[in-house]
Amino acid sequence: MKRIVVYIFLGVLAFSCRKSDNPKIPELMRVPIPYITKDAGSDAFINPGNPLQFNGKFTVDLFYKEDEKPQKYDVVIVKNGNASTVKTLKADVTSFPTHVTITGQQLVDMYGPIQDGDNFTIGVDITTQSGLKLLAFPVTGVQFAGGTANLFNEQGKPASTSINYAKPCSFNADAFVGSYVVVQDDWQDYNPGTVIPVAKESATALSFKYNQSFMQAGTAQPIILQVDPSDNSLSVAKQQYGVYLPADIFFAESTGGKAANFVNPCNKTITVKLKHTSPSAGTFDNKIMILRKQ
Repeated sequence: MKRIVVYIFLGVLAFSCRKSDNPKIPELMRVPIPYITKDAGSDAFINPGNPLQFNGKFTVDLFYKEDEKPQKYDVVIVKNGNASTVKTLKADVTSFPTHVTITGQQLVDMYGPIQDGDNFTIGVDITTQSGLKLLAFPVTGVQFAGGTANLFNEQGKPASTSINYAKPCSFNADAFVGSYVVVQDDWQDYNPGTVIPVAKESATALSFKYNQSFMQAGTAQPIILQVDPSDNSLSVAKQQYGVYLPADIFFAESTGGKAANFVNPCNKTITVKLKHTSPSAGTFDNKIMILRKQ
């Protein structure tokens, strides 16, 4: 693959066929693009139930390994996108790849208690061979033009000049109790816009019922949503939840894993993907239910 060299313009760009026609044409300088990636198996986000348990591991490398090396990289972090909060995690990085760890305790030591919705972005200040320093989080402007995100290196990997660690809002079952608008119901028991109740079963479990008007009287049972407060995912163990007319017994269980089943305490939404089964009617898979608190 032909290697792409990224340049920055120093000064104001003026158009001319020859530099001698316009001495204001800026000089071009190579900028060694950083490549920052989260290590597989390490924390992808900050534990909402216990942020001090957070242990993020990431790698700082050169995006184009055969291009001109930087004089050095300084690994820096910023809280909630505020450039005035930039702090240095690891200075004077000159060997690549370099592995870095950031913990919940380090974040608290640098910024104080971690609140719901806080996010921390990691980038690198670049010092080129000529001594020019390009800040990862400048007070005005940006470090790289938007097109940098569309670049691919010799290995076909897309550019990644920064990474982010966020703390989701913490789960509180009491805050989820109340009336919910049905945003989506692939099972089609409820029309979008219908309002139904969500109840608390325990400190880590919620429940709702499907439409009792379609069932034999008194057979509707709550579907229990078990929530994992460490990542706000939920699961539904296989359980009977009702007998549809004329006499079809139905069970439900969650499918699709954590990516498809979760609560969002920040905006009080519940998303669950269910497999419905009945000894008499068969199996009906991938039925998504999305509820939003009024």
